[in-house]
Amino acid sequence: MQRQPFIDFLCEIMRHSPLGKKQYANKDRTTKVSTGDLLNFFDIQYAGDYYQGERDFLVKHCRSR
Repeated sequence: MQRQPFIDFLCEIMRHSPLGKKQYANKDRTTKVSTGDLLNFFDIQYAGDYYQGERDFLVKHCRSR
């Protein structure tokens, strides 16, 4: 397993989250979300109904590593 900064890990993983898939649907070559989008995904005001799914997605992927 390659060592990388935690923020880079989050940006890569969250590309495959519910909001990541929605927001980056037309950007097939994008492998990471931007740092700004990452922060928005965990902002309850921005994410709205997706907030719980984003949190659960991250917990699931962090536990499996």
